[in-house]
Amino acid sequence: NVLAKGVQTCANCANPMSKEPGEAAYAQLVCRSVFQPDCKHGPFCPKCRERVAQKVLSCCVCRGLIESWRQGPVEENAAS
Repeated sequence: NVLAKGVQTCANCANPMSKEPGEAAYAQLVCRSVFQPDCKHGPFCPKCRERVAQKVLSCCVCRGLIESWRQGPVEENAAS
């Protein structure tokens, strides 16, 4: 499944992200990961953001500990 150039995907489920403002969520970490120091902590689609936020200890895909979320447009330089 090949996506068009420039299409960002959810960091968790890899589904294409909408470019609508407020659709993407980026994790704000309280403790960064030593395994993926270059992780952008998003974008997360709304469904994955909700799923991750419901966990007792919410972690980014890099295993960094999430403190809060920042909503915004999909960033062009975000990791896909």
